[in-house]
Amino acid sequence: MTGLMLVSEDKELEKIVRQCLRDSKAKLVGVCGSVRKAVETFQQAQPDMVILDTFLPDSSGLDMLKTLKRMNENCVYVMLSRLRTRTAIERAFRLGAHDVLQFPLDADVLRQTILHRLESQVTQRAEDG
Repeated sequence: MTGLMLVSEDKELEKIVRQCLRDSKAKLVGVCGSVRKAVETFQQAQPDMVILDTFLPDSSGLDMLKTLKRMNENCVYVMLSRLRTRTAIERAFRLGAHDVLQFPLDADVLRQTILHRLESQVTQRAEDG
């Protein structure tokens, strides 16, 4: 089973992610609204994918991405950005995001991104293993 972690306080986003995972082999292993909780959950659950909101109450999603990427380079990181500036999006990619999706979120695009990234990760493991 593939684990996915959401780092966001947005309850509507959590609902969308849960719907996206309903027919997949992935499981939501954690929903975190703060940096401390995200780091703890990340260490315990060791998810295969993390979906990060850009705005967190105690940090930026970009700083959180940098922290999590140092903890596990092999995890897939999908950034959800409310920022429309090119520099913010480029920075997310430089810090290790595999995808950057912009708000307002299209649930179908999010679902396709999640399923594609998880499938790619499974394929990569099979090739490595």
